[in-house]
Amino acid sequence: MKKDKIHFTGQHCDSYNATWNYIWSARESGKTTTWCTKAFKFHKKYHATIIVLRYMISDITDTYISDLETVLTDFEYDAKFKYKKNMKEGITDVFLEGEEDVPLFRFIGLSNPISRIKSMKLKNAAYIVLDEFILNTRCGEKYPEGLVTRFKELYNTYKRCCHTGKKFKLFCYGNPYSKFHPLLSNMGVNTTHMKEGDFIYDPRTDVYCEAYKLKPELKEFILKSNPLYVFDDAYTHYGFDGQSINDSNFVIVEKQPPYYQLQYVFRIDNRYLAIYKDSRPRETIGYDCGKYWINVVDYTSLNRKVYAVDFNNLVEGTQLVTTDMKAICWRLKNSIANRDVTYGCIDAGYYTEEIYTYIS
Repeated sequence: MKKDKIHFTGQHCDSYNATWNYIWSARESGKTTTWCTKAFKFHKKYHATIIVLRYMISDITDTYISDLETVLTDFEYDAKFKYKKNMKEGITDVFLEGEEDVPLFRFIGLSNPISRIKSMKLKNAAYIVLDEFILNTRCGEKYPEGLVTRFKELYNTYKRCCHTGKKFKLFCYGNPYSKFHPLLSNMGVNTTHMKEGDFIYDPRTDVYCEAYKLKPELKEFILKSNPLYVFDDAYTHYGFDGQSINDSNFVIVEKQPPYYQLQYVFRIDNRYLAIYKDSRPRETIGYDCGKYWINVVDYTSLNRKVYAVDFNNLVEGTQLVTTDMKAICWRLKNSIANRDVTYGCIDAGYYTEEIYTYIS
């Protein structure tokens, strides 16, 4: 196998030299091959370890690791892996055979206890790769509890171990189940309008985000070789056309509609979710914005009691959602269930799905 000019290379992303890099694309674009071969060459040049994150400890398997070895050997890299097969701890170091002083990869499950994450060290950390960073929540997948806090603890731990003279970066690669991700939301990246082929770079936060578009030559090749993509269905739109199919559930109205008044504020995942209720009678002619409009906001501009969904989000000026609060929210709950709600952004839609479980 040889590299060609029709698969993903990451060159556009690399040209911005951003600290935080998020890339999603349709399947078969070549993301895994690109990040894996780049990691191998970086390790050889700087004698540093690439940290590969997966969400769950159970995601780190012998099969997953050996498949990465196959990626390298298929492209004629001399890469024979050596590692312990017991992966119950959720932390596995992978060495190149004959080079047992510095690991090529360190695989870490983000569901590890935070105390374990904070206690880890490396001789020389290169950068972080978060593989398959977008989960398909419609199929029951869930991000680890406290993901943002877990990641920040891990990043700060390993940044101190970086002696390459380069930026200590994060590279996230995934498929477009959704444009929402807790880390993107925490960094204030609005991906609502992103479509295949678009990218965002914010020099203030040093965040790069790209919805990579497959080249026509690659699409033509895939169509000839994979019958699954011949049919015009949801899987084709996600897997082949790079559409974020899970986001289609949310009706986006970016600006606060007139006559909507702030009713509730929830604190979830260290963000603030403001819920506005239409103050007009329900029979209003031309009513088209839903009974509630919900958006992620900066709480410093609000003067309202905040309800925290759990103890992790309980800070000064907030109170936990109680049984009484659930009773008060019954209209909101019914409106969410009946899709009688619009959202200011994609993030607001996913956070609303989360609070629904607390007010039900």
